[in-house]
Amino acid sequence: MSPGRLRHVVLATSLGVAVLALVRAEPPAPAGLDAPADRFSAARAHAELVELLGDQRPHPVGSAANDAVRARLLARLRGLGLEPEEQRAFACSDGGSCAFVTNVIAWLPGQVPGPALAITSHYDSVGAGPGAADDGHGVAATLEILRILQDVPRRPPLLAVFTDGEEAGLLGMRAFVEHPRAREIGVALNLEARGTTGAASMFETSDGNAALIAALGGRPAALSLSYEVYRRLPNDTDLTVLKEHGLQGMNFAFIGGVLRYHTPRDDLAHLDLGSVQQQGDAVLATARNLLAADLPPPSPHNAHYVDLLGGLRLRWPAWLDLPLAGAALLALLLTALRRRRELSVRAVLLALAAPFAAVLAAVAAAVALLAIAEAATSPLGPWRASTSWAVLALAAASVAAALAAAGPLVRRAGPLAQTLITWLLWVLCGLAL
Repeated sequence: MSPGRLRHVVLATSLGVAVLALVRAEPPAPAGLDAPADRFSAARAHAELVELLGDQRPHPVGSAANDAVRARLLARLRGLGLEPEEQRAFACSDGGSCAFVTNVIAWLPGQVPGPALAITSHYDSVGAGPGAADDGHGVAATLEILRILQDVPRRPPLLAVFTDGEEAGLLGMRAFVEHPRAREIGVALNLEARGTTGAASMFETSDGNAALIAALGGRPAALSLSYEVYRRLPNDTDLTVLKEHGLQGMNFAFIGGVLRYHTPRDDLAHLDLGSVQQQGDAVLATARNLLAADLPPPSPHNAHYVDLLGGLRLRWPAWLDLPLAGAALLALLLTALRRRRELSVRAVLLALAAPFAAVLAAVAAAVALLAIAEAATSPLGPWRASTSWAVLALAAASVAAALAAAGPLVRRAGPLAQTLITWLLWVLCGLAL
């Protein structure tokens, strides 16, 4: 096969894999009301959510609307044959916000006394919107999961915790960790949302997560790098408080449609039931795996993991990272050594300069385009709440500038030097990560 044809095959294959990855990343179709009783149904969860939210008024902690949501939640739990407990407490956040909160707790005994698997969500909303996704969907999904699991043989007990005042500073969970049931938790699965659509993701774990990752079920997006990014952001959930008290767990969320987050448009009309289905499937499958045997203690090491095309999940001990990255670097250096007679210093320097020139040109184009946009729309121009087209224009301008800057350098460096330098940069990024 000629080099030109080979390049076309590689390009076509790469595009095909990219399209397949995008398709596989989409949430599944929601299961209907007639889905088998042992399967999670987003339609049934949606019906629960419609009942819980009532007239969809915002229901922040301490409001009459929040009391009404809690009353409906308690009635639904009793309708499942459970005996929910209300925990009333006064709690304060690290930032100084304080409130009286009322958590709702449901306990399902297991074949052994404990430790228990906890499924957590919060039923309060922000004052700006009804919180259909954040976190009404988590409450409704938990009700659907409890319906399925209450008649399933469970080795450890199952605990459902519906916290209050999460939006005011994780107040409900700060109160719950003082409750006796908190000391019986072995693993917690937390349901959240930072948007109303998109693929469900298991985006955070506790340390010593090897056994947890082995139990992760369903098809949520899962990438250990995402947690390294998340832990450096100023964001917290109820799982943050549990981890501060030495408990292990996993965090699930979807983040598409983030512009609706904490707004009036976080409502039933904009909630994607496909996202609810994927999240519910993942939490239910993981819960089933964990309830089938005694809950594992924290592992002596972490696992790193990645999903391939939304189907195959690879996991390996984290301590293998440096040896694997080092082996890749050694293989690359040996390849360069073998081909050294075909390389010139000038070609290597040009190849090394190309990616840096591309980045600088992309940044310059983005800064220039933003300056033009600000000048054209100042002080109050035609910017929309949805910035998708602006982001696409920014990306297109940056890519075009990067190609224009790097193209001549790449052609003069030649394919061998550019290939080796490109792989070298990827390997160095791998070592850094």
